[in-house]
Amino acid sequence: KQWYQRRVRDPVQVPSNDVNRKSNHVQLVSTQRMYIMADIGRPRGIPRAEDEVILCAVTMDTNRVLSVTPPFNSTEAHAIENSDGDVWEYTVEQITQQVSEKEEAREQEVLEELFARHASLLHNMVGTVFTDPPEEGAERVHVFGEISRAVGYDADNLFVNYSFDLPVGWCIEEDVEIRGLTQRSQVRETKAGQIA
Repeated sequence: KQWYQRRVRDPVQVPSNDVNRKSNHVQLVSTQRMYIMADIGRPRGIPRAEDEVILCAVTMDTNRVLSVTPPFNSTEAHAIENSDGDVWEYTVEQITQQVSEKEEAREQEVLEELFARHASLLHNMVGTVFTDPPEEGAERVHVFGEISRAVGYDADNLFVNYSFDLPVGWCIEEDVEIRGLTQRSQVRETKAGQIA
């Protein structure tokens, strides 16, 4: 037997025309599929690709739905035949022991704890402090700026003391600074002259 695994995207629903596209939501479900295969060639012969057949496909999608093709415990046997005319019959059976109610409850508890941790993590990443929208008729303006250089100065330890003057009728929020100081800079010589 050989085991193969690959990721595929299976469309759950494919619209046939524009009307269906507008009325039906097309959802692509990402799936992971594993094939259980058999080499039905001659026992000591050279392996050939045409002698490899798929016995069973196990698919898990992003909604955590597991499907098996052909289905478990079907009443009829499935037959495969090689190029020499040899025929094999096989069935796919689920032989997993049933889970006890206690184990099932514990698994559900662990899953709920995992989901709660994930929700808490998302909550912490997003945060809870959001700025309220401005009052009716007002607008909020954000100004970002940078003082990148000062040209024509010959002394070290320069800094800029800045402040913003607001037009008449404008106001600032209480926690916003409209004045400040830059860091001290050193003068350096460049092709353009001395730059602080």
